[in-house]
Amino acid sequence: MQRLLVLFHDPYHLDERDAQAWLEQEVASVLRHDQIHRARLTRLGSTFSQTRGGFDWLLEFGVTPGTGVNPRGAVVELVGDLRLLGMQPLVALADDRNSIELCPT
Repeated sequence: MQRLLVLFHDPYHLDERDAQAWLEQEVASVLRHDQIHRARLTRLGSTFSQTRGGFDWLLEFGVTPGTGVNPRGAVVELVGDLRLLGMQPLVALADDRNSIELCPT
């Protein structure tokens, strides 16, 4: 499976509850319009650093291998909206076929 990972900061103009409600609505739209079969939104904990370097949210989309992400799709629009809102999204595509399983010895 492939996972599209999006890390981003809180929006400055919404409190946490309103931000989560807006994100849930936007993610529901992505699931309706794009070939994405699941989504998970995770509120991240504080980082070890005292500076504002860490991200506040992790959004994971399950993408069917071989379908890719539509460059004009709803998920691309969502990332654009996150940028416009100053949430500084960082996007990565993780493919489980390229993962290395690490087990403790």
